[in-house]
Amino acid sequence: MKNNRRIVLFITLLCAQAGFAWAGGLKFGITSVVKDKIEELKNKTAHSFSNTPPDIPSSPLLSASACAGVPVSATVTGADADSPLVQFRFDWGDGVLSDYGAFASTGTAVQARHSYSGRGTYEVKAQARDGGGAVSGWSGAGSIVVAKSTETYQFSWDNATVYFVVTDRFLDGNPSNNNSYGRRNDYASTG
Repeated sequence: MKNNRRIVLFITLLCAQAGFAWAGGLKFGITSVVKDKIEELKNKTAHSFSNTPPDIPSSPLLSASACAGVPVSATVTGADADSPLVQFRFDWGDGVLSDYGAFASTGTAVQARHSYSGRGTYEVKAQARDGGGAVSGWSGAGSIVVAKSTETYQFSWDNATVYFVVTDRFLDGNPSNNNSYGRRNDYASTG
């Protein structure tokens, strides 16, 4: 019953707007006016809520190489004709798909970080989403080469080549080592 009253009220308002009087029923021609008004409202509603997807983002800018376990940054930009804000997510190429980040103004460079667990060459792509939920296609890929992780090594003196100088403070304190390792005598004396 309530819905019927709403419809009658709506039709009455439309009739008054069209210049027709309500006299207990619809006069000739009011049906077409109501249909035209409903179609007009549908078009306005459809037009005001149309949302085109953002443009495909730029290919991610990355450093050429990195070490496993060390975070790398990827930078992208994107735009949307009918939304002032966009957000991005990244396919890092190692099976990790990030969540969408915070919204940024359209055309602004956005940076995201990721750490790789292993070495290899990875293709990184980005995707944009606007405030209305429309999603772009994936960007072209940016490539990064990840080397093995930076490891700390324990230094060992084994097999180390060490050069040092020792001054002999005594005049031939031990003549038995004068010709060690098959060295020849450096001075003219025979001894």
